[in-house]
This record gives sequence, structure tokens and C-alpha cells, in this order.
Amino acid sequence: MIKSRNLLAAVLTLGVVLGGATLASGATSPAASSPVSAIVEPAAGYSFFYTQVAAAKKSVDLSMYELADQAAVSALVGAEKRGVAVRVILDSAYSGQYVNQSAYGALLAGGVKVVWAPSGVIFHAKYFVVDGNVAYVGTGNLTAKWYSSTRDYFVRDTNSADVAAIEGVFNADFAGVVANLGRRSPSLLRIHHPVMGYSVFKDRTVRLFCVYYVGCVL
Repeated sequence: MIKSRNLLAAVLTLGVVLGGATLASGATSPAASSPVSAIVEPAAGYSFFYTQVAAAKKSVDLSMYELADQAAVSALVGAEKRGVAVRVILDSAYSGQYVNQSAYGALLAGGVKVVWAPSGVIFHAKYFVVDGNVAYVGTGNLTAKWYSSTRDYFVRDTNSADVAAIEGVFNADFAGVVANLGRRSPSLLRIHHPVMGYSVFKDRTVRLFCVYYVGCVL
């Protein structure tokens, strides 16, 4: 349970409700038995991304609104070259295609399976899944020039139901199919925002993760 009212207010502002996690400034801070922990930017930095990609053994799936970090691109290409299956979805709405074009080209040249997000939806999602067993969902773009000056949060989750739900949506988006998961299912609820599109995963433990950081409908 989150103990601080100020902390809870901050977390709700960005649209992430953590079940059983403690949030510590500048670092991941899991509760003793919780599969969920949080990362607070800018104090924490983005080394967690490079570390997770470098440690990947089987797969890395990344969906990103803006990718403008050469080190992140190099890490993804490096993972692909050592035999990890890397898939990337990049937003193309608004200025997305312009901002992401360089990364798209570099990833493609490096053998990474990279696609533009399906048209008709603003893909404001910022998350990645490693080896099918850990997911990071956050508010921060992989845009290096803003790392040191922007308040963002990421949630690290190893709950198998959560990770499977996130991976399922990634698979559908990567294939260009908006999965019809319905308003309710035994393990997953996809809540829609009228402008931003689907934005929340909800599992049977009532833990919510906003893939988008604005306009969450709870």
C-alpha cells in the first residue's frame, strides 16, 4: 500500500496506481513482497533501460512515442545482433514520424523489426517488455536531451498477468490490429480515452497501469 498522501497524489496525476509498491525518489523501491516498483526521474536516470536491454536473453518489445537517444538505439541494435528478438513500435502521428525517422532508419538497418504505429491513433505509449517476464510502463520518452530536466516515472512490474496483458496489446499493435478485448474480461480491462485511445490495463488484482500519462479514465 502506498503510504504517503502526497506520493499518491503525484502518482494519480500521471495516471499510475500501484498496488503494494513503495515509491522512492530517484530509484526503484519495491515493497518487500511486491512485484511492482517505481522509478522516479530525473534523479534515477535511464540506465535501467540500457541495463535491461543488455541483459535480455530472448526478447525486447518496445513501444515509444519519441525515440531520440542514440545510446538506446545502439543498445537495441546490439541486442538484435547477439540473437535477441527485438521489436519496436514508433509513433508516426503529429511530429512523431519526423522525430522518430532517424531511429527508425537506424533500427531497420541494424536488423531490428521496427514498425510505425497503426494510423488513426496517437501512440503516446512509453513501455517495454524484456524476455516476456518484466515490463516497464512510464511517462518518459527516450529523448536524451530531456533526461536531466523532466519529471517522469516508470513502473517496473514482474506480475505475470500484468506482463502478459501488456505483451498481448503490444502484439496486436505490432501486427497493426487493434485488439477487441471488450470492456471487461476476467483478467483485463481496456479503458478508452475519447481522444488518446486505449490507455489503461487493469488486471484481476485491480492494479492499473496507464500507458498514456494524460486523460486516464479510472
